[in-house]
Amino acid sequence: MKIPSPRCLRPLPSVVAAAVVGSLVGCSQPGSKAPPEGPADTPPVFEVPGIPESCGVLEAAAVPVLPRSSNDEIRQLYTDLVGEPIDADLFARWTPLAQVRGFDTMTESRIDAQTLEEQLRTTEAVASLLVRSTTVMAQCPVATEQPPLCAVHGSYDATAQFSGVQGQDCWSYLDSAGRPLSFDAGRQMWTSASDPGLFLWNTGLHPGIGIDVVRRWTAPQNGAVVLRGSIADADGGGGDGIIADIRATSGTVFRAVIVNGGAAEAFDIPLEVRRGDTIDVVIQRGASNAYDSTALTAAFAFSPGPATAGLSWDNCGTGVVQRLASRAWRRPLRPEELADLKTVFDETSSSAAAAGLVGTFTEGLQAAVQAALLSPNVQYKPEFVPGGFSEAEAGFRRASRLALYFRSSFPDDALWALASSGALTNDVDDRVIRAEAERLLASDGDRFVDNFAGQWLAFRAPIGASDTPLQTSMRAEAHDVFATILGEDLPPKRLIAPGFTVVDGPLAAHYGLQTGSDGDAPVRVATSERGGLFTQGHFLTSAATGSDFKRVIHRGVYALNRTLCSSVPMLDPATREEIAASVDQIDPATPLGERMEIHRNTSDRCLACHAQMDPLGLALERFDETGRYRETYPDGSAISNGFDFNGVSVKDPGELAAFVGDSSEFQHCVAEKLFTFGLHRAPRSEEFCVVDALAGAADGQSPSLHDIAIDAFVMSLHLTEQR
Repeated sequence: MKIPSPRCLRPLPSVVAAAVVGSLVGCSQPGSKAPPEGPADTPPVFEVPGIPESCGVLEAAAVPVLPRSSNDEIRQLYTDLVGEPIDADLFARWTPLAQVRGFDTMTESRIDAQTLEEQLRTTEAVASLLVRSTTVMAQCPVATEQPPLCAVHGSYDATAQFSGVQGQDCWSYLDSAGRPLSFDAGRQMWTSASDPGLFLWNTGLHPGIGIDVVRRWTAPQNGAVVLRGSIADADGGGGDGIIADIRATSGTVFRAVIVNGGAAEAFDIPLEVRRGDTIDVVIQRGASNAYDSTALTAAFAFSPGPATAGLSWDNCGTGVVQRLASRAWRRPLRPEELADLKTVFDETSSSAAAAGLVGTFTEGLQAAVQAALLSPNVQYKPEFVPGGFSEAEAGFRRASRLALYFRSSFPDDALWALASSGALTNDVDDRVIRAEAERLLASDGDRFVDNFAGQWLAFRAPIGASDTPLQTSMRAEAHDVFATILGEDLPPKRLIAPGFTVVDGPLAAHYGLQTGSDGDAPVRVATSERGGLFTQGHFLTSAATGSDFKRVIHRGVYALNRTLCSSVPMLDPATREEIAASVDQIDPATPLGERMEIHRNTSDRCLACHAQMDPLGLALERFDETGRYRETYPDGSAISNGFDFNGVSVKDPGELAAFVGDSSEFQHCVAEKLFTFGLHRAPRSEEFCVVDALAGAADGQSPSLHDIAIDAFVMSLHLTEQR
C-alpha cells in the first residue's frame, strides 16, 4: 500500500519547507522490510491465552489496511511532546476522519491537499513550541549570548513608554540625518536645534522645514517582532499631507501617503530581527510642513529568540531530534532515519543563512522536528501492519499498542522504559501486559474514556466545537459517569442504571436535582432518575434534533446502534419516496404515537425498521428535546407508548433501562465495541466466541467494565500480531 506523504502531494511555498519535504523518507510504507520466506497467505497459528476451548485454535489476522492516526490522537501526541495544552485553534480546520465501525482511529483515509495544508500549519507551530521549550532543550549545552542592548519587554508601546531619555525602553528620538533630538521638559516634547519646525511628543510627530522626524526602536537581542499600529493626520486644518515610512534594517516595510484629513493607515508587520537592528517610523513633509502634525499609535510585540550561540547538531540537535522523533514514531529512531533528518537540518540552516534569517540553528532544528512530525510514521500507525515495526522492535510495537488503546498517544516514560528493557517481547507473560494496562487505566483513564467511550457513546466534542455551558456540562456528565463505573470496577449494566450521576449546579437545576452543594463544581448525586445512558442530557438533546417524529427515530436509532449493536439499513431512493408520501398523508394533529403507528403500518418495508426504532424512541418521550422530564406533551395530551419491542414492553424510560441493562445483547455490545477498538478491524466470524468470553457468556458471570476493557485489549493484541 502506498502511503501519502507531503512529498507525494505538492511542494511547499518556502525554501525552508521545501527542505523539510525534500528530505522526507520516501512515500512508501514506513519501516518496511522484505517479506518472510514461505507461503504469503499462511498466517501464523498459535493458541490465544484465556480463550475457551470452544473457540478452538485461532489464527492471527493482521489489520488489512494501514490505519491513519486520528485527529484526536495527533492532537494528544503533539500535546504530550510539548508537555502543555496546545491551542485548539490549530486543529479547528482539520478535516474530520470517517468512522469505521464507530471509531475514527482505524480509518485509512488519504491525506488530501486541504489536510496536508492544515498539517503543515499545525506542525510548524508545534515544532516552534518544541525548539523553544526549556524542557526539550534542557539536554543541550547552555548557550551564551551577548547581553541585551536595552530593556527587554514583551511589548513596546510608543505612547506608554515615551520618555525624556534617549534609549529608554529601546526608544530613540532622531532626525533623518541620525542626529539625536533635544528634550524640552516644559513642553514634554523632543525638538531639533537645527530645525525649529520639527517636534516629537508622546502620541505623534511633526516633520521639520527641511528634515524628517524619526521615532526609532532598537532590537535588544535576536528575536521576532510584530509591528502593529496606525498613522493618521492629526491636524486637518490645511497643508498638503505627509508621507509615512516604516524602515527596518533590511529596507522599507511600510509606506503610506496621507492627504490632509485623510483616513488613518494601519500596519501589522511581522519581522525577524537581530540584536541591534532598528525600526524607524519616519514622517516626511510634502511641499510644505504646515499642518503636518501626525498621530502615531505603535505597539511592537517582541519575542526573544532562543539563545543558540555554541549549539550545533552534534551537541544539541541530534539528541533533541532523536528523542522527539522516537517518541512521536513510538519506537527508537533508526540510524538512516536520523541521517535523513540531519539532512533537513543542514539544508534548512544553509538556506536560512543565505536568506539572511536570524537564528539559523533554530531554523534548521525546527525544520527537522517538523519533518519528524509530518512523517508517515506519525500520521499513520505502522505498528498495526506486518513490516511496520521490525522484529527487534516488537517490544516497542506492543508498548505502542498499549499506549494508543489506553492513552491515545505514545508510550509514557514508564512504558517506554519497559519496552527498552526487553520486557514486552512476543514471548513475554501476559501478566506483564495486563499490569501495564492496569497502570495506564489508573493514570490515563480520562483519556481512555474520552477516546473510546466518547466515540462509542458520542459525547466526545469535535475539535473546535463551540458548545453552550449547559451542553458542556452534559458532555462532562456522560464522561464522569462512565469514568466512575470504569474506575469502581462496576459491571457494564450500570451504564444503563448507575444509581447516581455527576452534575454541576446549572445541570442539576436543569434536571431538578438537589446536589447538597452551593457550588458549581461537579458532584456525585445518588439518584435513580438520572445518570444512565438513556437519561443523560447529552444523549437526550443530541438525539432530539428535527421534528417530534424525527426525535423518536433518532433516539431509537441511538439505542439500537450504541447499546444493542444493531443497525438500521441505509434508505434506498424508493423507500425515501415511500416515507415522504406516507408522512404527507398523516394528519399532523394526530397524537405522535398514532402518527408513527400509521406510518409504520404503511408497508412491510416501513414496519421492518420502525418496529425496531419506534418502541425504543417512544419510550423516551417522557423527556423533552432539552432533556427535561415531563408528564404530558406541551398541549396537555398524554404521553403513551403501547408498542412492544420484539414482544417486550418498553413503554417508559424505566422499562427501557431494565430491558437493555439486563439483556445479553447489551453485554455483548459492550464487549464487541471494546474488542473492535483494540483489533482495529471488524471481528471475524470465528472470533465472536471471544466476544462471548469477554461478555461472560460462558460462565454466566458479568465481569466489570474495567476487566472487559483490559481483556479485550490483550485478546485483540494476540489476534492481530504477525510473528
